[in-house]
Amino acid sequence: MKIKVMVIFMTMIVLIPLVSAGWEWDNCKEYDVENREVTIKNSFCLGSQVSKIKLVNAQPYCIPDKCYLYYEVEHKQGDNKMHKGSKAYNPLTNKGGLNNKDDYIEGKENQYEIWDDNKGWVETYNACGTDGVLSNGSNNYQCEEKTRNKTGDWIDYDISAKYGIGNFTIREKVDINQGESIDVVPEYFGLDIEEWQVTSGLVRFSNQTLTENTYEYSHGAYRTAFSFNVTRNNSNWILQSVEVYMRGQGSTIDYNLSISPTLSQEPNIANIINSTTQSVVEPNPYGWVTINNFPNTTLESGVQYAIDVHFPSATGGRGMTAKTSDVYGNGAFWYSTDSGSSWASPSPSSLTDGIFALWGTELIPDTAPAVTLNSPADNFRGTETNLTFNCSATDDLSLANISLFIDDVINKTARNTTASQTSIGLEVSNNFADGSYNWTCKASDTTGQQTTASTRDFTIDATSPVITITDPQNIVYPFSFIGKIHDLNWTISDANLDTCFYNYNSSNVTINCGLNHTTFVLVSNQYNITIHANDTYGNVAQSSVNWSYTISENNQTFTTPVYESQNATFTLNISTGGSESVNANLIYNGTLYTSKKIGTNTEAEFITSFDVPLGTGTKQFFWNITHGSTEIHTNKSNQTINLFNISECGSPVTNTPRLVDFIAKDEVTGLPLNFTLPNVDWTSWLGSGKVNRSFSNYVNNSINVSFHNFCVTAPSTSQVYSDLTLSFRSSPDYPQRTFGLKDTRPFNGNDITTLNQTLYLLNTNDGADIVLQVVNQAQVPLEGVFVNATRDIGGTETLLGSGFTGADGGITMFLNPDFTTKFSFEKEGFPLVIKSFQPKDNTITLGTETRGNETYDFVRGMTWKISPNNNVLNNNTFQVFTFDLNSTFWTPTDWGFSMINTSSGAVLATNISTIGAGGNLSVNVSVGDNRSITMEYFWNVDGNYTNATRSWAVLNNDDFGYGLKTFFDDLKNYTKNDGTGIFGLSPMGLFLIIFTFIFLVVGGISMSTGLYSPMALIVQTWIWVFLFDVVFGVFPSPNPDLMTSGIPTIIVGIIAIAIMLRENMR
Repeated sequence: MKIKVMVIFMTMIVLIPLVSAGWEWDNCKEYDVENREVTIKNSFCLGSQVSKIKLVNAQPYCIPDKCYLYYEVEHKQGDNKMHKGSKAYNPLTNKGGLNNKDDYIEGKENQYEIWDDNKGWVETYNACGTDGVLSNGSNNYQCEEKTRNKTGDWIDYDISAKYGIGNFTIREKVDINQGESIDVVPEYFGLDIEEWQVTSGLVRFSNQTLTENTYEYSHGAYRTAFSFNVTRNNSNWILQSVEVYMRGQGSTIDYNLSISPTLSQEPNIANIINSTTQSVVEPNPYGWVTINNFPNTTLESGVQYAIDVHFPSATGGRGMTAKTSDVYGNGAFWYSTDSGSSWASPSPSSLTDGIFALWGTELIPDTAPAVTLNSPADNFRGTETNLTFNCSATDDLSLANISLFIDDVINKTARNTTASQTSIGLEVSNNFADGSYNWTCKASDTTGQQTTASTRDFTIDATSPVITITDPQNIVYPFSFIGKIHDLNWTISDANLDTCFYNYNSSNVTINCGLNHTTFVLVSNQYNITIHANDTYGNVAQSSVNWSYTISENNQTFTTPVYESQNATFTLNISTGGSESVNANLIYNGTLYTSKKIGTNTEAEFITSFDVPLGTGTKQFFWNITHGSTEIHTNKSNQTINLFNISECGSPVTNTPRLVDFIAKDEVTGLPLNFTLPNVDWTSWLGSGKVNRSFSNYVNNSINVSFHNFCVTAPSTSQVYSDLTLSFRSSPDYPQRTFGLKDTRPFNGNDITTLNQTLYLLNTNDGADIVLQVVNQAQVPLEGVFVNATRDIGGTETLLGSGFTGADGGITMFLNPDFTTKFSFEKEGFPLVIKSFQPKDNTITLGTETRGNETYDFVRGMTWKISPNNNVLNNNTFQVFTFDLNSTFWTPTDWGFSMINTSSGAVLATNISTIGAGGNLSVNVSVGDNRSITMEYFWNVDGNYTNATRSWAVLNNDDFGYGLKTFFDDLKNYTKNDGTGIFGLSPMGLFLIIFTFIFLVVGGISMSTGLYSPMALIVQTWIWVFLFDVVFGVFPSPNPDLMTSGIPTIIVGIIAIAIMLRENMR
């Protein structure tokens, strides 16, 4: 049965094109624009070609009663009607491009003819020429009547007749009046051909019988010129066609016409405004000839023009009227012969319509429409969502339509209802959402001119402002301080905001609505703020927040600016509820500095001090407060660090204050010396010395310098500490000596006090190199012993030289052997040795070496406890970690611990204390998804650190639970082959396991129940595949590129459907 239905259906599909060949309702057309050719096919363009019709001539303008359209028809299906007549539509109202009944023009009766090649007939005509008989004794020749045969002619075309297959030429005479425009729509094979032709009837605006003006030019061409004035309607005219009444010979020849303005009735050859040559079929002997090739030639009203008609000479008569006087009662005609010019009677035809006619279109002055926007006014503002628009347009001739545009999109159009309507009004109401819009109206007239009014704006707002305060929020803030400049952030959504203000501490403060940010000074116990907003339409709104603080900062002190290496002190005073322990450490430029706590957990002050690191600029710092298990950071502050540096001042001294002024003298004579500094090693600082500024191997070998000044940049409120060693000499007579000094330069209230230091040099004639050897009790040379040599000069103990012994234990000094010199020998681990003697080579033995550094047990007296006690933590939980330390022997300088992410090394939390007897420290840490967490704890006894660690593993319990879903998720994870699965099965291995499982289960059910039906087996198999593949998602793909998730279920499902169909068809 199904097969029969399919056969019938396919047969219908095949027969439809064959049967429909005689129908017209299924015809469709294809249009070739370039060739103006329409192809008609049947069966909705699926069938064969029915016909092909081509418009041969385009006639945008034509002369009434001579308006023809020619069609070439290629008819491919016999016994069918072809052209079924044409309809006429008004193209001025047909603005949409598709004709409708409202555009239809009643009463048009077009005439139709078809060319018949087989139509034969005899033409009778008058022959005039030299073989004629002279009449009335004049030079005119008597014409005689002759006949000739013609083949082919136009015959009436019956639009109701059916024609066979073949090619046909059809001529349609359009029923059109002067000044009328018609959209001619032929009907072929049931289809309207709307693509072709809009034709306008030309107006005959000049038909005077003019003054004779005949010329024969030397080049042998023959012309007759007519002069005329354009006077109709006092308008300018666009010339499209010229008709002349002429005598001819029935030949097809080229005629040339030219138009030029003239004052003398003669053509102005140098001022031709248009000319054309057109091949025409002459009358035989008299009749009208039409020259159509004058498109868009404008002739102005009141201007005299001449038309120059040029035609070729030929045997026999050819010419046109050149006189207004009657000759034989009907006017005079001029024509040419081989022997000259002659006049002859034109024929009995009446010349009441004149001897030429100018056809064209009136150039009527036309202005664009005027458009008026009546309501709403420009920049209208309203709260009503429904708004009425009113606009109107006027035109001097005829309007086509007026349209309302909203936001540049057409909304409504009102069209012309009469042919000469000069005004149109439009009113329409629309609903709008809140927002800003624009509107205007655009009008078009029937000549295509358009005017768009100036755009107007309007705004609809029926919604109150929406206020959102983003800072502060309705929460408990961890930290703040009285007098803090608090941020107030908000967003206010409204299209037309007007004014905004906030109320805080019973005061109203105006704010910029769109700025979204301002600040206010925090007042104690005033933790509520409200923002108010209203728009230009009177819509108002307000929003409030309430907040509180865990910790309040009362005071914070520090000094700025400071200088490099200067000792800086920072203090923090805070208040809390007192229910939790509190501690604070300073984070300065990324480095943690522990602090000393003074007070209680309710009111506490923290103090820390350190030497400012080297490096100028602005450094940020903040306090890290630990409140119970919560860490809080204070706001960041800035400290400016200025340069601290020691450098030689130069001459003259430009840097102040001067730290040291060095001069040199002869040790014996006391006279000043010019000297150089072959080497200077200088270390200086402002604080404890842990941070210092140093420069090494400084050299100044400038000669003829009697002093060397060193200046400091630029502390004015602190002492300057220096440790320097410099070499000095006066070449070539004064050998180099070394000077060492540890000095403190105090501040005298205005400036750093200057050390005036005299350096003594000894002339080579007054001294000698003395070698001192330093050994221990075992006579082993000692390296690195600091040796200082001084003697009394002018009542002052003066340093002569200093330095360290070398690897051989020796040091060489240039000294005056005539004076007693005091020597000191110093080395760590040995007692200080001071001896005075006249310099000479000598061996110095240091005393017994003191005992070296002792090893101390810094665990002695220390007990500690760490919690939690268990070794495993659950992920995504918070855990409190504690470190309890009790010290009964040592007094720790500081102690504490840090919690570390073992994998990344990131610090999760830190807590450090300076309480000497120990105590309890704790932090509350988010375990998160860390794999393990480590506590690094320590205690510090006078710089001796004892460190240890304790670690906890983190257990991920996200997949804990019971059920089939959990079982299969675990199965999928355990069998992954990406390195994370326990079993690491490949997709093929897991596929074989599941296949075996399904095979055993389905087989077992069949064996136990006796269900051997293929349908029952395949349904069971599909259910199991669906569960493993779609529900639990563990069904693997042996080839992921070809078989993705869901594909196995679809394949088995298709097999199941196939088996079901097979079972049903049995």
